[in-house]
Amino acid sequence: MTRQNARMRLLGPFQIVTPAGQRLRISSKRSIALLALLAMTDHCTRARTWLQSILWPNRGAPQAQASLRRELSNLLTSLEAHGMGDLLVPGRHDISLRIDRIEVDAHQLAAGLREARATLPGTFLEGLDLPDCEPFEDWLREQRAFCQQLAAYQPPESPGRHITHAVHGGPLTGTADLIARNALPLPLKPSLVILPLAGHGSARAAEIARGVTDEIELTLIRYRSMFVVASASGEALHSQGLTIPEIAQRLGVAFVLHGSLERQRKSTKVIILVSHGSDGLHLWGKSMIFESDNPLEVADQIARAVAPQVNSRIEITERERSLNSHVAEPSNYQLYWKANALFRQWNAVSTAEALALCEQLTAAEPGNSWGASMTAFCHASAFLNGWSVNREESQRLAALAYQRALASGSDDPMVLGYCAAALTMIGGDLAVADRLVSYALSLMPGHQPTLFWSGWVDLARGETGSARERFEMALRINPEASTRAYAIAGIGIARLLEGKVEEAHRMLVEALQYIPTFPIALASYAITSARVGDARGARRAALALQAADAGQIALTLQRPEHRALFTEGLALALSGGPVAGLR
Repeated sequence: MTRQNARMRLLGPFQIVTPAGQRLRISSKRSIALLALLAMTDHCTRARTWLQSILWPNRGAPQAQASLRRELSNLLTSLEAHGMGDLLVPGRHDISLRIDRIEVDAHQLAAGLREARATLPGTFLEGLDLPDCEPFEDWLREQRAFCQQLAAYQPPESPGRHITHAVHGGPLTGTADLIARNALPLPLKPSLVILPLAGHGSARAAEIARGVTDEIELTLIRYRSMFVVASASGEALHSQGLTIPEIAQRLGVAFVLHGSLERQRKSTKVIILVSHGSDGLHLWGKSMIFESDNPLEVADQIARAVAPQVNSRIEITERERSLNSHVAEPSNYQLYWKANALFRQWNAVSTAEALALCEQLTAAEPGNSWGASMTAFCHASAFLNGWSVNREESQRLAALAYQRALASGSDDPMVLGYCAAALTMIGGDLAVADRLVSYALSLMPGHQPTLFWSGWVDLARGETGSARERFEMALRINPEASTRAYAIAGIGIARLLEGKVEEAHRMLVEALQYIPTFPIALASYAITSARVGDARGARRAALALQAADAGQIALTLQRPEHRALFTEGLALALSGGPVAGLR
């Protein structure tokens, strides 16, 4: 039998309702304030000294300590009278709220765990004021403004589901074919400066090279996952004879894009290179030949071919380098990219390590939307896969980090993508998740990471055709993306849900070569293996999933028939029996 939790209302007049449905009356304003301070804090724990400074700022330490003890004793007595004495955990140095025993409405405000509202149902802690406690009043004003901002946030409705023609210009090929003189601190995002391409052979070549440089810059600027320094700055330093490492150091960037363009008799040859700013060594290169001599046409073709590859190669390099570096005091940049690399290993240990780094980052930069959105994603992963001791807390922390991310990064496609993924994994409102990725795609229609995340949202919603289209488009835009195997797995899962079992099995076999611990892909592989007659492979995959709480995976799927397919299919795969009735 499912345990019923108490409910705390912070939006509007304060209220606590017991699991039995009785309203618990708390007359002390400071007791209410104490509960709210704990509820709106990460991990629901606060130091006693901090609580004393907020609630009794004008009293000396001994008097404040005594006041907190008395308030806590009275509050515990009231809770115990209603069978909720374990809701608060008083420690010697801190006090905690048992989040697994209570649901708080403010935690669900923007996360879509209930129907989204355009306005608050009431002011945060409506009617509660402590005029003699200025620190608490400051905190209360911040919370009210934050909740109002979240309640008002509504991403636009989806303009349409199918985007292939809009982005690609026509249908895609089949899935099988897709298979200050001082050094500036590096920004958290991968950073790049573009040097003017060297034009060789004629004045016409120099003209085309200038146009190509400008077009590549304009295209890369649209990738909000990157920080691009104006090429004019790079050109000015390059004209002074500075080397690539010197230019990178002066501009505070990690990478430098450069190259050359040569006009031949009937074609244009372009070489593009990306080098590490630290030592000038090449990271990536590409040589292309074009028949056209129209500078705008050539520039557009080159930019479209190069930009996604550069974006992806830089992202992969940053993750690899962060994992292999051992720095005593890592920068925020290093914290982010190491966390980004760790969570992609998709297991309990690496996710916990990623979360620890995210917490360091958000403590150093509370308003960093990239760090907050990754924190939400990691907590959601821990919740979905059973990787945390307290799943209710993981769900709650994911929702809170999601809200912080949206508060400061609601126009950043990368942030919106992570937020939509987190919302999907914690059982949030999939319509809200869909609006997030749709809004991100309206900002940047060809953004490969957003297309990837939107494929998973569509998959959870049961929109398998749209999911396949978006996964395929993501692969078409950037065939070498770091998420390639995950996109292939997504296509395979969509095919499984459509009853195309043999095709699904082939896709999942391909994906699992590279992501062998990805739970939902393993679950799908177990089901398809049983269906195609590989009972041993099915059982092996199902057994590997037991620690990941595979049954929880199906809860992300909105359609009952899809959830039933997973739960029943996994049970049969584990038993070694045949799996039938997939449609």
